[in-house]
Amino acid sequence: MERKIAMPYTDWETPQAFFASLDAEFHFDLDVCAEQRTAKCDTYLTREDNGLAMDWGNYTCWMNPPYGKDLGKWLRKAYEASRYGATVVALIPGNISEQDIWHDVILQAHEIRYIQGRLHFLRDGVASRSNHPSVIVVFRPGQVEEPYVSSISSETFSTGMVGGGGKPPQAGRREG
Repeated sequence: MERKIAMPYTDWETPQAFFASLDAEFHFDLDVCAEQRTAKCDTYLTREDNGLAMDWGNYTCWMNPPYGKDLGKWLRKAYEASRYGATVVALIPGNISEQDIWHDVILQAHEIRYIQGRLHFLRDGVASRSNHPSVIVVFRPGQVEEPYVSSISSETFSTGMVGGGGKPPQAGRREG
């Protein structure tokens, strides 16, 4: 029987196959929203480190932020960090209803990848199907006129294929 996430917690772990597919494309250096048990990168920031107050430098960052009241703060931080040189790839819920976040922050991203189907997040080693859709938002250094928008199937992650219908402009790890 498949469990469905009720979301009383904000520290669900990113599915490893999903992360590995994105890591193969972006080569992450820093997990900015981790706990020691859920960290996806060798270098990571925990709640105690207060990643919102830290400088993310020129790192290529993975961000699966807490899906609670502070989600907007994390997305604003990702956008701001990209203005100062970081590339930030964020996994967020696709059912965000706060319009300001979409208009002021997410639509400033370089890429928005809608995920068809539902991911299975982990908590204490147990996988549970998410009760909401998910979206990947990619913030890169530099200005963008409009984001590249694509749709990808959640079933492609075991194959290592994450792109949604061709490589968008400036895709992959930035050089420098």
